[in-house]
Amino acid sequence: MSNIPEKKYRILLIRPYFEMIRTELGFLPYEPLGLHYIWAALLQGGHKIDLYDCLAEHSEKTRYIKERDVYRCGGEDADIRKRIMKFKPDIVCVSGTFFAQSQPFFRIADLAKQVSPKILVVGGGIFPSLYLEKALIENKNLDVIVIGEGEGTIVDLINNLDNMSKVRGICFRDADGKIINTGERELKMNLDELPLPHRDFSKLFNYAIHVGYIWSDSFDLKKSLKRFVYYRICFLPIVRNLVAKIFNYLHRRKYRAILMPHAFISTSRGCPNRCSFCSVHKFWKGLYRMRSVESVISEIDLLVRHGVKDIGIVDENFTASRERTIKICQAIIDRGYNIRLTSHSGFYLPSLNREVLEYLYKAGLKIIPFAIENGDQEFLDKVIKKRLDLEHAKEIVGQANEVGLHTAGYFIFGHPGETKEIMLKTFKYAFESGFAEPRFSMLQPFPGTEVYQDAVKAGIINEDLNISRLKFSTDTPQIGTKDFTKEDVKKIFDLAYRTARKGNYAEIKDKVKEVLNW
Repeated sequence: MSNIPEKKYRILLIRPYFEMIRTELGFLPYEPLGLHYIWAALLQGGHKIDLYDCLAEHSEKTRYIKERDVYRCGGEDADIRKRIMKFKPDIVCVSGTFFAQSQPFFRIADLAKQVSPKILVVGGGIFPSLYLEKALIENKNLDVIVIGEGEGTIVDLINNLDNMSKVRGICFRDADGKIINTGERELKMNLDELPLPHRDFSKLFNYAIHVGYIWSDSFDLKKSLKRFVYYRICFLPIVRNLVAKIFNYLHRRKYRAILMPHAFISTSRGCPNRCSFCSVHKFWKGLYRMRSVESVISEIDLLVRHGVKDIGIVDENFTASRERTIKICQAIIDRGYNIRLTSHSGFYLPSLNREVLEYLYKAGLKIIPFAIENGDQEFLDKVIKKRLDLEHAKEIVGQANEVGLHTAGYFIFGHPGETKEIMLKTFKYAFESGFAEPRFSMLQPFPGTEVYQDAVKAGIINEDLNISRLKFSTDTPQIGTKDFTKEDVKKIFDLAYRTARKGNYAEIKDKVKEVLNW
């Protein structure tokens, strides 16, 4: 990254707006950390960089698109064109994190080319990295895809725009329209060598504002007034600071801070697991790399100095190293930081014990998610291929409850190879293992995963699957097999969801089959 090119470019980094289903509205946006890392890498070359977060900078905007039954959250086309025209970029870099957000990703490319056909549009993230040539075929306005880890690749690309075939780790369309994949790029093994993500600290409050807050599909005066107060009054500095102090003191056991500056941190890349439904290990080439304790704490120090009160850990498995976890927590405790830690991915169960759980709690973690996935040990071992012992998991859940953590368990229905009996085992395990909050989803066959490849080979799904409908929080099943139908998956998912919401498992546990009519 030390090579400074002769030409300096104007580069606009864009996180697209989101398209969500009704049940997803009211969410807190995450920081686009990948773009922050790209920003830091490009700054070393002396380029003029700006980041436009279409989602978080327009959190008050939500619009229903009837023909596609989705809600557009964030900036409208006019907002995006205006920002591009104002910055006048030579290059637009678009983040594509989720398959479900493929249409917004492509739309940014279209809008950039509408502003100026001369703009080079570069895409990166999990979705385009796994979709590759298909993405370039599907959208002619997308010029280049950075495959996988992007910091080194994007710098190399900027330095070699006149001969992109020299750059390892990209897929691009040449002057003749031919799509060229330059092959894999070697990953940087020492993550401490990467510069810390570059942030505009004046915008941290953007990630404390809910998107689609108390949305109503028709006019509702009460909800409209609440939305007005929330978006227009609550985040005025004098009001926000007063309300935040009172609310967060009264609700100090809540797992997230409210109306406080939010930030996110990545302390590792990759995952020690190889789950068949997940694409993370493929994106990171099967490697799991951790930043040092010193590197992680230096970033936390920086965030706290800028007023951050809530830090989301985006690692797939933050606790893979017991020793590192304890040292990070101890450093936070020793500094007296009054922060809250959150994590949306499951914690690595094999490394957890009471000592680690106590450190996590004292450092600021209030809710701990466990990605169990399935209640049948043999199915976990042989089909899902997750390193997890169900009996040990029960012990850890019990210890976490005793420590004071709010325990959440993640479970998936509808995996190819599953049977109704295995689904019933999962249902039972979810409600009889001590979780304060069991959560359920239906398997989504994301391209690039083992599940997707197997499902295509078996004829269970087609390769022309609508990837924009693949959502973790969907209520629409995607897979049916000889052992179960899509309707079977939907039935047990709905029952599990209702049971968790009502807390009435004791009433139905002996008649689940009867309720399901299985």
